[in-house]
Amino acid sequence: MPNKTIYVSDEDIKVLERAQQVSGGNLSGAVVEALRAYVRAADYRDAGYEEVVLRDGPDGVRRKRFFGRLLAEETEYDETTGNATKLSAYEGRTGKIVLAVHHVDWANYGVTHRQKTGNWLKDLTGLPSVRSLFTADLPDWGDYRVDIVDTADQLKPLVPERFYARTAAALRPEVEDLDV
Repeated sequence: MPNKTIYVSDEDIKVLERAQQVSGGNLSGAVVEALRAYVRAADYRDAGYEEVVLRDGPDGVRRKRFFGRLLAEETEYDETTGNATKLSAYEGRTGKIVLAVHHVDWANYGVTHRQKTGNWLKDLTGLPSVRSLFTADLPDWGDYRVDIVDTADQLKPLVPERFYARTAAALRPEVEDLDV
């Protein structure tokens, strides 16, 4: 196997030494593993996918990360209760569909948020800033759920018909070549 020389700046020596320590002395293995991940991420981006991090569980305490592309996004509001549900559908790099659901139920606000944050506006209203009053973003608390399905047909019973139609259309975007 040929030798390759890598030049490291003086500022980065500590990182190199720590990598060697963490890798159990096999620095070349650690470098190759890091380069594989770097190249894989670049290849996914070149193919049109981005790194997506989704929240999951009550108040989004867990995180789920993958490479995908956004297909459709929609927020539904209940005018009676003020509750809201945001749906986001992604196509993963393997072709599976990832559905992210964020549900805000105002009836649960007092139960789940008794701790003071030090931000009087957020403590009182759940809104992080005055600017958020003028955006359609939901508060960051609520119930989060991530579902993964293999096909668009499996997504259909999980979402409203209009959202399903938008997601299915985005999976197979049709391009019509016009001879004009």
